[in-house]
Amino acid sequence: MRSYLELAKLHSRHNRRQSYMTIACIFLAVFLVTSVFSMVDFEYMHMSENMIRSHGNWHILLKNISANEMNEVLKEADIEESCCYDTLNYNLDEDYLLDGHMLCIVGTEPTFMEMVPGSLLEGHFPEDDSEVLLSLNAKDVFGYSIGDKVVFDAPDGEHTYTICGFIIDTSISLSQDAILSILNYETFDKITVNGIDNEPVYYIRFKKSFHIKDDIARLKKAYGLTDENISENTAILGLMGISTNSYIVGLYGIAGILVVLVILAGIFMISGSMNANISERTQYFGMLRCIGTSKSQVRHIVRCEALKWLKLAIPTGICASMLACWGICAVLAYGIGGEWENMPVGKISFTGIALGIMVGIITVLISAEAPARKASKVSPIKAVAGEQTVVFNNSAKIVTDVETSLGVYHAVKKKKNVILISGSFALSIILFLMCSVMIDWINTSLTTTKSYTPQVSIYRRDYGAVFNQEFAQKIREITGVKNVYGRMHVLADVETNTGIRQIDLISYDDLQLEWAKEDLIRGGNIESVKNEIGSVIVVYDQNHIINIGDCYTLNGNELHVAAMISDNPFSTTDSLTVICSEETFTEYVGETEYSVIDIQLEKDAGDDTINSIRAMIDDDLVLSDRRAINLEANSTYYAFSLLVYTFLGILGLIAALNIINSITMSVSARSRQYGMMRAIGLDNHQLKKMILAETMTLAVVGCFAGCVPGTLLHAWFYKTAISSYYGTEWQFPVIELCIIVALVFGSAMAAVYFPLKRFEKKTITELIG
Repeated sequence: MRSYLELAKLHSRHNRRQSYMTIACIFLAVFLVTSVFSMVDFEYMHMSENMIRSHGNWHILLKNISANEMNEVLKEADIEESCCYDTLNYNLDEDYLLDGHMLCIVGTEPTFMEMVPGSLLEGHFPEDDSEVLLSLNAKDVFGYSIGDKVVFDAPDGEHTYTICGFIIDTSISLSQDAILSILNYETFDKITVNGIDNEPVYYIRFKKSFHIKDDIARLKKAYGLTDENISENTAILGLMGISTNSYIVGLYGIAGILVVLVILAGIFMISGSMNANISERTQYFGMLRCIGTSKSQVRHIVRCEALKWLKLAIPTGICASMLACWGICAVLAYGIGGEWENMPVGKISFTGIALGIMVGIITVLISAEAPARKASKVSPIKAVAGEQTVVFNNSAKIVTDVETSLGVYHAVKKKKNVILISGSFALSIILFLMCSVMIDWINTSLTTTKSYTPQVSIYRRDYGAVFNQEFAQKIREITGVKNVYGRMHVLADVETNTGIRQIDLISYDDLQLEWAKEDLIRGGNIESVKNEIGSVIVVYDQNHIINIGDCYTLNGNELHVAAMISDNPFSTTDSLTVICSEETFTEYVGETEYSVIDIQLEKDAGDDTINSIRAMIDDDLVLSDRRAINLEANSTYYAFSLLVYTFLGILGLIAALNIINSITMSVSARSRQYGMMRAIGLDNHQLKKMILAETMTLAVVGCFAGCVPGTLLHAWFYKTAISSYYGTEWQFPVIELCIIVALVFGSAMAAVYFPLKRFEKKTITELIG
C-alpha cells in the first residue's frame, strides 16, 4: 500500500454491501435530477420549435399606432425584424368571395414568412400585384393549383390574381370552411373598403431576447404607448421566461419551487445515505486513529471514498436517465406522433447532465464532511468503542412494551438522522403532491375530445337559425353518422341586480345536458335544468362575478342559475354564456330552429361521409371539418399525460427505493447494538418489533412533515394554475395522499424485511464482532 488513501479502496472492496447501498442512493438522486431536467430541456427544444410554428417567431405586436410613429419605432437598434399586417373580412361577415367560397384577405410583407416559419408550403411570396398565396384547403378541397387565375369578388369590384403558392391551413380555413389569401401589402392597400383607410398592426422581433422587458418598457416611455398598443406573444415570451402575463408569471413561481424541491430531494437522499454509512463506521475510524492516522487524514480518507462512490454512481445515473428520457421521447415521436414527431430522440441534454453531476458531487462532498469531521474529533479509545453501547434515556416514558419504546427512542435519538431520513420522505411526498396537480391541469387546460366534441359542424356564417328537426334527421340517416345534435343561440340583454348584462344564451338537448355534468364545478342541479322552465347553467368567466342562485330577467321571464360548468366550446362571443334546455329557449325566445348542427361520426367513417353531408347543404352554409384539429388535440393531451404519469411513476419508484435504502442502512448501522440486545435475552420477535417501531416512527414523522406542507403547496399550485383561470375549486387531495402515504408505509415495511432476515441468520458473536 503506497498511500493511506488506498484504505478507502480496500474498505469499499471488503464492505461492498454498504458501499453498493450508498452508491444506489447517489445513483437514484443523480437519476432523478438528470431525468427531470433533461426532459425539461428536451421539451423546451420541442416546444420552442412548435411554439414558433404555431404562434410565430415574433415578440410583440403594435396596434393603434400611426405610420409616422411606427417609422420612428423601427429606427430602434434593438429591433431585428418587423412587418406590417392587415386583414379584410377576418370575421367572415362581409361579401368577399372566391368562386362562392368565403374569403379572408391578408396584406403583409415578405418578412411575415420569417415571422411564421414553415407557413409557406409551396411556391413563393407574392412578388407583384398580380400574385396571391392561398391556404392549402384551396388546393386539397377546392382543386386550385399554382398558376391558376382566381377572381376575388369584393364590395369594390372584382380583382384577378395568379396563384403563386400555398400556405398551411389556419383556424379560419379548417373550422370556417373558408379560404385564406395573402397579398403583398402594396397590392392589399389598393383594395378599398368604402373609402376607409387600412389600420395595420406591426409584428416586432427583437435582437436580444434577454433585454425584451427593458425594450418594451423603453418603447412605452419613448413613444407614449400603453398596454392597449402592445400585445405580447405570450406563448413565445412565456417559454423564454420573460412574459409579464400574470398567469404565466404565476407558473414561473410554481416551476421554480418544483426545481428547488427536485434538487433538495436529491440532496436529502444522498445526505441521509452518507450519514448512515459514515456513522456506521465510527469504530473503523477509531482504529485508524489508534495506528497514528491524523484528523486531517481521516477526513481525506472519507472524501476519497466518497469520490470513488461518485465514479460509479454518476456515470450510471446519467446513462440510465438518458436512456429513460430517450425512451419517453421515442414513444412521443413514434408512438403518438403528430406535433410530437420532432421530439429530440438520441440527443444529449448537457443542462440535465451538468445539474446531475453538480448535485451528485457537491452533495456527496458536503454530506461526507460532517461525519468525517465528527469522527476525526472523537478520541481513539471512544471511537474504537464505536459508541455502540446500548443506551436508553431513563427520562423517556415507556408508553408501551420495552422493545417498542426502544425502537421509537432509536428513531428519534439522533436528530440529524431523523431530519435527513424523514426529510427525504417528506420531500418525496411534497414532490408527488405538487406534481399530481399537473394531471388536473392537463384535464382542465388542454383541449381534447370529450363526449360532446363533434367531428363536423354545420352553421350559417351569421349563426342564424336555419336548421329544423327534419334536417337533423336527414343527417342522422347518412351512413357513418353516429350522433347529431343542434343548438339554438341568441345574444340577449338581461336584467340583473347590478343592471343590464348581455348574455350568450345557448340551448342544449337532454344528451348535451348529460355531457355537461363532466365539466360541472359548482351547483349540481342539472336535472332541474332539464325538467324546469327557467333553470339554467352558466359557464365560469373570470371577468364576471357569478353565484349559484343568481336570477336574470329575460323578456319578463326569470332565469335561475342552478349550476356552473368550467368550459363551453360553443360560445361565439365574449359575453357571459348561459345554457338552458330547448324547452326554456323556445318558451322565452320563441325560436324552434337550430343555429348549429354538430355531428359525431363512427370510427370507420371517411371522406365519403363528409362528402355526403356537404352535398346536403347550400352554399351559404359552412361545413367545418374538425377531424384534423381533434386528432392534434388528442395527440397533445396523450403526450402530456404520458409525460406527467411517467414523471409521477419515476417519483414514486425513486421514493420507494430511497425509503428502502435509507431505512435498511439506518437499521444496519445498529447491528452491533442489536447483537448486544440479543446477548442479554432479546428474541427475534422482540427484535422485529423494535426495528418495526423505529421504521414506523421515521415513516410517521416523514409523512407528517410531507403531508402538511405538501397539501398546502398542492392547494396553492392548484389555485394558481387552475382555479384562477378556469374557476374549478380546489378539493382536498384524498386519493393522492392515500397513494403516497401507502407507498411510504409499504416501502418502510419492505425495508425492514431484508435486515431482519440477515440478523436472524447471524449468530450473536457475528453481530457483535
